Amino acid sequence: MDAVATMLRTHNDLLGLLDAFAIHHAASIGYIGAIRVSCNRLANYLGRHPAVSELDPLVLSSFVRHSEETRSPATARKHRAHLLVLLRFAADFGLIPSCPESRKIRCPKLPAPMPTAWTVEEVRRIIAAAEKIPGRFRDGTPRGRYFALLLRIAWESGLRRSDCFRLRTGDLSGCRAVIRMRKTGEVHSFDLHRKTAREFVALAHVRHREDVLALPGGLASYRYWWKWIKRIAGIKSMPRQMLHQIRRSGATEWARVDMAQVSPYLGHKDETMKRHYIDVTRLPCRSRRLPIIR
Repeated sequence: MDAVATMLRTHNDLLGLLDAFAIHHAASIGYIGAIRVSCNRLANYLGRHPAVSELDPLVLSSFVRHSEETRSPATARKHRAHLLVLLRFAADFGLIPSCPESRKIRCPKLPAPMPTAWTVEEVRRIIAAAEKIPGRFRDGTPRGRYFALLLRIAWESGLRRSDCFRLRTGDLSGCRAVIRMRKTGEVHSFDLHRKTAREFVALAHVRHREDVLALPGGLASYRYWWKWIKRIAGIKSMPRQMLHQIRRSGATEWARVDMAQVSPYLGHKDETMKRHYIDVTRLPCRSRRLPIIR
């Protein structure tokens, strides 16, 4: 606490405030880096690093409007949120009388989400391409077998990437799986196709570990093989977050079958969240179940 107070007395600009904030809250490097970007963007806009006392609602609103016009509403909202975090911290330590009221600072409206999803045929092509990946990872895991299983489980379960990596053999009972999701802490249950469940158990024996889908190599290798899959599958609109796009595609297929099943598939309690996943251009459908991709 003394170190933070000393820093605040000797540095009254935003970057000094950020350093004190990082020490006081023991925040992650990634979070501090994101706030630092916002501080630097504000400094570039003003032509200097401003003192904390200079940041009134008029200055902040002007910067937010500039960010909205030159970048995007979402980016402008992030910059706004980051600067408000620092100003609340400054007010708590008496560096400024009070934090500016957030309602007086411009808050850009975000456009309605327009997610896109792959068709079932495109997902089949992606999995087929994954099966063709040659060789093995350093731990001996067959690359094609690993990526194809990862994609099938992501499709059938609706799990996020981090939860796919954490799925263990102990979470599976027959074809039924139950896992506590990392992001929300909520319990998510789902059914796997019997062949997918068998492949999951079989790969556990090959890898000699319970967390069967834990990343075998580094992130660089992981991203390299996704690019390889993209090239072989011939899918042009393939985002960097492959498994998240699989999640969107699965949610869209469930919406084509039964809209009430989308939130349970995604593991969401808030029904409004599904609008961020469903590709409305692909509705409706007469199918009665999520297509099985084998």
